[in-house]
Amino acid sequence: MDKPADEIQVSPGELKPQSEGEVKPSPDENAGRFRTASATYDDLDPREILPFTGVPDFLDPTISPYPLVVESNGIYHCIDGWELIRKAVEEGKDRIRCEVSHVPGCSETELSIRKVAVRTMPRGGVARYPEIIRNVRILADKLMSSMENPVIHSHGGNRRKGFSRNREDNVRLVLAERLGKSVKTVSFYLSYAEYLTDEALAELAEGEAGKEFFEKAQVVKRRIVDDLIDAGKSKEEITAQVSEAMLQMHRDPDEIENRKKALFYGDDETEPVQEASPLPQGNEPQREVRFKHWAGAEEDVSQAIPKEPEIRRQGAEVAERMRLRFLDQEMTLTALKEGVIQDLRELASLISLIKEDE
Repeated sequence: MDKPADEIQVSPGELKPQSEGEVKPSPDENAGRFRTASATYDDLDPREILPFTGVPDFLDPTISPYPLVVESNGIYHCIDGWELIRKAVEEGKDRIRCEVSHVPGCSETELSIRKVAVRTMPRGGVARYPEIIRNVRILADKLMSSMENPVIHSHGGNRRKGFSRNREDNVRLVLAERLGKSVKTVSFYLSYAEYLTDEALAELAEGEAGKEFFEKAQVVKRRIVDDLIDAGKSKEEITAQVSEAMLQMHRDPDEIENRKKALFYGDDETEPVQEASPLPQGNEPQREVRFKHWAGAEEDVSQAIPKEPEIRRQGAEVAERMRLRFLDQEMTLTALKEGVIQDLRELASLISLIKEDE
């Protein structure tokens, strides 16, 4: 049966001729048409389905229970799950159920885009970063509090290798597998979401806070958390204060650096460094020099020594990096060792700048 005109999707380069008096659709309307297509689940003869090779097949098999097929002008092109069709042919089956998108006049370019998008663009669209970390936390909390063994939610169930007796580790493994992420990425999500209310994350999502913001703010956030824990604050109090701090840092682009100065430098660092007249030898005031401004051996050594707050700040950043390395369950022990050695060398370099009387 012919489909209504508004269901027909036409690919770029093969647009329907515009009849006289017809209103040309806006780009947004066209975008909606390319995102949608009439889809059905059909039992097809596997020998009549063609593999689409305009883009190489993916190395890993599809997780879809059915091959994904595009039907255009009576020809069926498989864009994902070809291994399922090949297996059906080898087993002599004359029918295989497929998920079929019907796209009249589909060009090779459109087929290529669809094949790439199958494993790149989620069907429902891409969530905003704060929504992702909030939702991963929700899943982790559900898996941790459930009476069920989290392993049963993995694709391999209890038979899957890699699980241990540590429930939290198993939760991270399950989330990594089911969400198509590495354990390291899941660990980052959970770390970023820690001590943030759902309301704060919702506001950050509305403000389109991205991954870069959370990365930059993490050192400040961790220091705030540590200070509040040392002060004996409850988890609820810590969450409230950290959430407000994160919102302030996102509202004001300079707030992250301002808070770094307040937390790591101390009050004296906020005052401008005044130029002073030469003093007698041994009484020269310290010059504020950042690591990133070091010019090398040609600079006066006395001027290249950073102040105490800068050493503390750099040390805290290295320590945070080391902490995240140990949280990365996917990193091999050899890689962990190499990374930590580099971190320790950096810390040793910082420590060597500290005078004995400090």
